[in-house]
Amino acid sequence: IYERTEGNPLFMTSIVEYLIRQPFIEQVGKQWKLLVDPSPIKLGIPHDLQTMIAALIGKLPPEEAKLLEVASAAARSKEFPVVTVAHALKIEERRVERMCFNLVEQGQFIQHVGEERWPDGTKTHCFAFIHELHQEIFYEWISVINRPQLHQRIGTRLEQGYDQRANEITAMLAGHFERGQDYHKAVQYWMHAGRNALQRNAPGGAVTSVNRGLALLVEIP
Repeated sequence: IYERTEGNPLFMTSIVEYLIRQPFIEQVGKQWKLLVDPSPIKLGIPHDLQTMIAALIGKLPPEEAKLLEVASAAARSKEFPVVTVAHALKIEERRVERMCFNLVEQGQFIQHVGEERWPDGTKTHCFAFIHELHQEIFYEWISVINRPQLHQRIGTRLEQGYDQRANEITAMLAGHFERGQDYHKAVQYWMHAGRNALQRNAPGGAVTSVNRGLALLVEIP
């Protein structure tokens, strides 16, 4: 429950009520009892929590809501750089930056987490979703038709920004190109990610990455 809600009291209450309704847990006296093995339980987003967050999203100006949808696709571990979002939206970075800082001032959905410089000299502000559930809901709102194009544009901008040092973010690039349906690049980057994992003495990660690449070969003529 904590991993899913990050300790947010409102989210925790909603998740616990969901678990009671299933029922996965029950109260016995002053204690709580698990009714099932917890390992296969997948904690989605309860309907009442979705409704509450959707109501907040509905109050956003359409341009800011669109920005956050794209940011949800660009984010990794909740964080996203302005430059990739601007490239995906095809608008100026300064405009995206202003909207992001405006959302931060309102205390809505995102927070500023600093700046970063890419190998090609690009300098960009970075923001992060306050909660993973916000990112998930915004991502679910993106049309499945538009997702591949967004991920393709995000992956391309990252690839350009890291250039000869793209090897440092192979798993991230592989994920974007896989979702962007550029399977040739996705397979190549998953293979590179596997090699990187072996160099870090992480055989489990290497197997996972290589298997992801192998599974995509069926998509390539």
